[in-house]
Amino acid sequence: LQLKMLEFANGQTEAEIGIRLAPGESPRLSVESSLRGVSLDLPQPWRKEENELQPLYLEMPLAAGGLPLSLSIGEELKFRLDVSDGRVHSGALGINVEPPAATEHALRVAGHASLIQGDEWIDFVTRYFSGDEPLFSMESSAVVSAAVETDAALENGDSESLSSKTQAPPLDIFIDAVQADTLVIREQELQSVGLSLAIEQARWGLSLDTNWLRGDMSLPRDGRPAQLNIEYLDLDHLPPFKLSADDRQSELDLPLVEVTLSNVFQSGQRLGGLAFQLHGEGSVVTAQNITGELAALRLPQEHPGRMVWHRGEQEYTQLQTRFNFEDLGKTLEYFGYQRIVETGSGDFELDLSWPGAPQEFTLLEGQGSMQVDIDSGSFLEAPSGATGALRVVSILNLADIVGRLSLSQMFESGIPFDSVKGEIYLHGGTLEVAHMAVKGGSSFQFSGVSDVETQSLGGELVATLPVANNLPWIAALAAGLPVAAGVFVVSRVFNKQMNRLSSAVYTISGSWNDPDVDFDRVFDIRTQGTKDVESEGAAASGATGGEVEAAVFDIPAPVQSAAP
Repeated sequence: LQLKMLEFANGQTEAEIGIRLAPGESPRLSVESSLRGVSLDLPQPWRKEENELQPLYLEMPLAAGGLPLSLSIGEELKFRLDVSDGRVHSGALGINVEPPAATEHALRVAGHASLIQGDEWIDFVTRYFSGDEPLFSMESSAVVSAAVETDAALENGDSESLSSKTQAPPLDIFIDAVQADTLVIREQELQSVGLSLAIEQARWGLSLDTNWLRGDMSLPRDGRPAQLNIEYLDLDHLPPFKLSADDRQSELDLPLVEVTLSNVFQSGQRLGGLAFQLHGEGSVVTAQNITGELAALRLPQEHPGRMVWHRGEQEYTQLQTRFNFEDLGKTLEYFGYQRIVETGSGDFELDLSWPGAPQEFTLLEGQGSMQVDIDSGSFLEAPSGATGALRVVSILNLADIVGRLSLSQMFESGIPFDSVKGEIYLHGGTLEVAHMAVKGGSSFQFSGVSDVETQSLGGELVATLPVANNLPWIAALAAGLPVAAGVFVVSRVFNKQMNRLSSAVYTISGSWNDPDVDFDRVFDIRTQGTKDVESEGAAASGATGGEVEAAVFDIPAPVQSAAP
């Protein structure tokens, strides 16, 4: 037959050949064979070595004009090809089903398979059905030119010219919702997949339908941006993706792809959606202009995010983005954590990098910073019995920390604040809170360094309450009646100074989930226009002027008492 697409079969074998003659019908040729001695360069699981047995049945008419050829290989693959003038005008492949209806200048595929090796099928179709044109070529001119030149050669009977050209224009290829128990693409295994693929001269399109993903992609061949639309993505069932060494090292020229994630789900609820532009050049893949909303965190259009994946031997990923939000408590609830805070508005600004691919981020290997800026809100008391996934890291639960300081009686329902501002850094396996200030009627300031691997921490918490002549507050600060009694006596002698003795320093140690909070010292805070006066507690603990300076808060100076 001299058909390029049948070159996947190679070798010699014994065959039984029959010719059927019937009144009023064209003679029909049939061929049956075990294919011993013939290799089949088919995708797995249908690839065949020479000495293996695989039943073949071929049937075709012996008549002028078109030759509808039927070919069955084994029990699963059934081809139907329309051949005339030495060219295949249409084809159909049924996998465990009868071949679908043929379409002119197209190869259609339908059916169900236990395994589809996606990369092998792309290579198979490229090699035998695409007319020597790269299957995913971005330029359609070469394809159209080959088709025109081939048609002209056939019309003129120029067989020599024809032999030097593509034997036929490439067929359009349509895979119509083929069901695969397992689909393998780039060494990634996907289970229970519905696959559709359209490869045409002007464009190609792909759609997948699984229990965790529904989406489609369209790639025009005229240079316009590709479109990737993911209608549904369930993060709970997202399979672990592992990149091969070749994928990490090889260069990737990826055309501009406009990506839309319409509905991202987790734990049965919708987190939101994203939109961004994706492109690759050489060893660098970039996602830019990232906007949208996830878990009540917004990436605004005026401050879009950007992620860059640097592939190769020194592989790493960079992320710069800003998240805006209204109520941060909703974000915690989205991920099943305790609602320990409620806010009116705020934002996080991230500048991070880490070794490896985008999905391989860890706190242990991450580098960079996060800026925190939150407007008014309140830290809430969370149920003390919450455990497991419902329990947020305790070091973040300010209401719980204050409860340990025996100060909970100061707050009827949570701890209100006017603002929270902070700077957090990741470097060398440590998480450093350089500065975290909670300001309001009651103010708190935390700084410390934590070892990420052991989740151990060491830090300092400064608590300031605008309370004057308040023995319970002083007693709580000092955590002891004798000290409180001494402070009470001092307050009667040095009333002016005592009115400003309203800050205490606590050391925080232990682990993230069970921090130890211990009273360290009490000191006098400086207000604008006043002289810095340290208490005996601060002096005894070795506090320096720098430490006192770090604890300055913008609170009004207390009103002086009229008592003598």
